[in-house]
Amino acid sequence: MMPRQAREISESGYYHVIMRGNNKEYIFEDRLSKQIFMNQLLKICDEKLLDLLAWCIMDNHVHLVVKTSPEDLGIAFKRINIKYAIWYNKTYDKIGHVFQDRFISEAIESDEYLMMVIRYIHNNPLKANIVDSCEKYEWSSYTLFTGKFIPEPMKIVMEMFQNDLKAFKDFHKMEDDKEYLEIKEDKQKFREAKIQKTIEEFCIKYNISKLENKVMTPEMKTEIIESLIGCGLSIRTISDILGAPYSSIQKQFKKVIELNEGGQKEPSILI
Repeated sequence: MMPRQAREISESGYYHVIMRGNNKEYIFEDRLSKQIFMNQLLKICDEKLLDLLAWCIMDNHVHLVVKTSPEDLGIAFKRINIKYAIWYNKTYDKIGHVFQDRFISEAIESDEYLMMVIRYIHNNPLKANIVDSCEKYEWSSYTLFTGKFIPEPMKIVMEMFQNDLKAFKDFHKMEDDKEYLEIKEDKQKFREAKIQKTIEEFCIKYNISKLENKVMTPEMKTEIIESLIGCGLSIRTISDILGAPYSSIQKQFKKVIELNEGGQKEPSILI
């Protein structure tokens, strides 16, 4: 058995955390289960194990932004896992694990990234096509940020926006193609949607029906190759999409990599 990878420690104390249903199961599929989980989470906050800055409860997983120590991080989510599992199995007459493995987390080390992660998790229901605006999703912290009463730990976030509610709302409407901590299947789905959107926008811009090597100018080829590299596609995949020689894509790929500070590894093939 391979040893577990050591959890990343945040120097700032801020973490983005995901808890997911075992075997991809829906474990928050009704109002009661979401409310029970939220109540248990708030109780952990009352016990001073962590501060809760943002959250979004989906049907089969939950995103959280918390501030805590590395020690209390593990204690807090172990308690939540056990307590929720006991309630869930008893209520729905089930047995076994409720959450898949241990929770996953990433360290948040800057105010800028903290703001971006919070925007990302608030926009999860939009990406999943559940609602068409953050305001319409009941089970996220967005409505608290935009309401009359903001819990004390969350005020630090609004201070980053100079307590300007319009700035907070406008920030959430900004496009963001950055990849964040996510469950594998959703990350793949979001990547594929990003690739499709990139191709569609390019075709509209140049009034072409599809990507065909023979109808594109050298400038157009350079632009779409750079865009597809930005989507995380490999040389081989871009070559297949455009019907262009591998060697020509490779030359453009190297130019893009050289422009990036410090360089980067070749992205893996996604489609």
